[in-house]
Amino acid sequence: MVIFFQIINKECMNLFYKISFSCIVILTTNANAQDTRYYPLTDVQTSGPTYIEHYNKLKELYLKQLQSVSYKNKELLTRSFLKKMNFTGKYSELHKDVLAWIKRNIEKTNFETYEAAQKEWDFLLTIAQKEVTENNDFYEFKLKSSQCCGPDVFLQVDFDIRKEYPHFFMHE
Repeated sequence: MVIFFQIINKECMNLFYKISFSCIVILTTNANAQDTRYYPLTDVQTSGPTYIEHYNKLKELYLKQLQSVSYKNKELLTRSFLKKMNFTGKYSELHKDVLAWIKRNIEKTNFETYEAAQKEWDFLLTIAQKEVTENNDFYEFKLKSSQCCGPDVFLQVDFDIRKEYPHFFMHE
């Protein structure tokens, strides 16, 4: 995976971070309960030593990511950026191009100028890249687990962590 990131040109990385940003926006929600019982999300068979091994390691790496300084910085800057946008629509509308939306709606935002928003966006992408680099083990293993056990393994890990550790997802 490290080689993969080194090969990808800057435009592809920017697209990756735009998609990652969209995922961040979608996944940045509040969790309520602290019920730690296991609730499968699907009817997919989730037993067996390989699935359990991937689930446990993915959970460990995800917790490590959530506690990393770079992840916390990225989340803080993301929330700040979103707040300045004053966006009231569906975040799925932003997945194509955040800056295009800002340019069309600059008067609705709290950015001084479009250029200021663009500069802040570029900084956010740099911080996101740093977070991916710092938590590369998580991203690589997440991909490996998805290939081995399907995407539901991460969905289950995310679901369980949100129930067990809601404070990681509580935001102002």
